[in-house]
This record gives sequence, C-alpha cells and structure tokens, in this order.
Amino acid sequence: MIPANTAIARATSLLRACVASRESQRERSVMQLLPSVGWGGAERLACTMHRQAQARGWRSSFDAPRLKALETGLWEDGGRDRGGALGEAVDGDHARSEALRAWAMEARARVERERPAIVHAHLAYPDRFGAALVASAGRPLVCSFQLLPEPGRWWSPDEVFAWRSDTLLERVGRFLSRVTFVGPSEDDVRRLRALVGPRATVERVVNCPPLPRVNEPEATAFAWREGAVRLLSVGRLVPQKGFDRMIDALADARLARASWQWVIVGAGPEERALRERIEQRGLSERVVIETDRRGSQMYPSADVVLCPSRSEGFPLVPMEAVEAGVCVKVSRIAAHEELFAKEPAAVLPEDGRGWAEAIEALVTSPSARDALRARERAALPEDFRAETSQGYERVYERAWRGQE
Repeated sequence: MIPANTAIARATSLLRACVASRESQRERSVMQLLPSVGWGGAERLACTMHRQAQARGWRSSFDAPRLKALETGLWEDGGRDRGGALGEAVDGDHARSEALRAWAMEARARVERERPAIVHAHLAYPDRFGAALVASAGRPLVCSFQLLPEPGRWWSPDEVFAWRSDTLLERVGRFLSRVTFVGPSEDDVRRLRALVGPRATVERVVNCPPLPRVNEPEATAFAWREGAVRLLSVGRLVPQKGFDRMIDALADARLARASWQWVIVGAGPEERALRERIEQRGLSERVVIETDRRGSQMYPSADVVLCPSRSEGFPLVPMEAVEAGVCVKVSRIAAHEELFAKEPAAVLPEDGRGWAEAIEALVTSPSARDALRARERAALPEDFRAETSQGYERVYERAWRGQE
C-alpha cells in the first residue's frame, strides 16, 4: 500500500502537470481578428500570419464579420473552411460602422469565453482600432497597422468610438499597457510612436508576400495583345494607388512609338474616372481595366509591374512581382524607397514628368528588363517570409511573457 502522504504527493504532481499542460496549450493560442468588411492585402496577410503561427506551434483561429467576401477570402487563403449562412456585402459608411460595432461585441464574447493568450488584430485602416480594442476584451492585443494616411491627410473617424482615429490613438493608446502596436515600415513605426507616446510598445515587423492561396479559383488566361510589352498594375481603384498619374505618363509622346499594353487589375470607386481619363488621353486601345481577375494570376505573364502609389504601408505588390520573376518600377515614396534601398533603379523619378523616359527604357529593351529583374531579386531577402514570421514570433512572445 502506498503511504497516504506519497499518494497525495503523486496526485498533486499529476494535477500540476495536467494544469501546466492545459495552461501551456492555452498560452500558445492566438485569435486573429479581422475588423473588415471586404477582402484585400491586409486580410491576405492575416491568413499568411495565421498559417505561419500554426507552423510555429501556436493554436491560431480567426474571428471576422460573417460576410461573404470575408468567408470566401478566408477559405481561399487557408484561414478556415467555408461558413454557413452569410451576410451580404456592406455598402456605405453608416452600414460599415454598424456592422463593425455589432461584430466587435460578438467577438468580445467569444474572446472572453476562449481566453486566447494573444489577440492579433489586422487593421486595413487605423479607423478599425476601436473595433479591435472592444473585441480583444482586455486580453494582450497585438495591432498591425497596414496603412496610415499620408502625412498631412485626413484621419477618418474611428468606426466604433467616432473620434478621429489619430485622436483615439493619441488619447487612449498610450495608456494601454497590454497593447502592442506594429508598423510594417520604419516611417510607420516613427509615426505610431509619435501618436501613442514613448511608454507604449511599438514594434516593427516587415510585411511579406502572402502565401499562395490554398484554394485558388480557376481563371482563363488573359489574352495580351500579340507582340506588345506587357505592363501590369494591381490594386484598388482609389487615388492612393496613383493610377491616374501613370495614365498621364503612358500618354507621353515618346511612348507612342513603342508597342506596349497596360493592364490594371483591381476594382474600386475610381473606376469610372480612370476609364474616362484613359479615353481622354487616347489610350483606350492600349490600357485595360480588369475588375474580376487576381494579381497573382497575372504576374507570371507580365514583363513589367508598375506601382505608382501616392502612399503605402509596406507594399505587397512589388514583393509579389519580384517573387514571381517580374521586374518592377515603383513611385518615390518612403515605403518603396525602404523596400528597394539596395536597388534604387527600381524607383521612378520624384517628378512624374520623368516617368515616361524611365518606362521607355524598359519597354524598348528586353535586356534592360532582365538586368533590372536580377538586381531587384538580389536586393530583396532570399526568404521573403522568414523575417516576418520571426518578427511576429518575437512580438507574440514578448506580449505573452509580459503578462506573467
């Protein structure tokens, strides 16, 4: 017979081991929040970070509004299986705010029930911070800010608290010890620190190209014009992406003699205005807007990818293009210059009047395209995703350990 004190000691040891095991499993869990009403680069990155977290041993799950666009995107990008009954797309500022407020409260209840070690919110815009804050239910929160407004531009009101989003960050952010703010570029980190103050935790983790979709929908090959140099741009049809500037550059007389075709892949509120501008510049036969295709399906067939953005967080399109083996030309903004610090020839002149000459050099010379493509690939990390994965592992560990 085992002495009573020995039996108690063994039972206590076993109980502690079971509790430690459960605690360990709970602690290495992360809930990915998507305060979104549509699908784009920020949401694709969230799926990549989810898959990377799983590969590192974290138990990762998603919480997002039950909208068709989000459920389809999560299924395609490997975030989770298809859902059941789903809501329609949200249209209009008021409807978007109502949808995000309702979701934030529902997500909060799920976070309180599941108590993940880390809540990671992926913000396409700063005005989603309030929704993430409510949904996190006081758990250690990591907030990735994928796009800040251009310096000097309007910060939209927070979707939940209705304050201007920079005001909310300034007044509330510096008092939230359980929040880690993440910016993808050095400039974004500097701006976030200026808003939330020196006592707040602000980290930099670079972006990476999203992982290939788990369920990539089939698509017919695009019929490029025979014999033309294939120019490609990918992004939402909004002023930020600068497609209007590229239309003007391609209308320059020096490019009229060359054979090229430019395809813009994307949709958005500026579609009509861009089509009108294309017609006004006499480029209707050379420029095509494709609203139903995916950039990932077009990169392999392109010769040059053009990225004329007015601002970016840390841009995905040029990284995806280089990974696909295509040379790129990018606008002279801080994020692009940081990305191509080792290959400045990738960056277009600051004055848009010099863009046509820079593009002409690539359109008329296959060898120039080949040389630029090789230099750009050598200038970027050999493994695009390792740095991102390691960066978020450090952020998760610090947030987790900081609560002990």
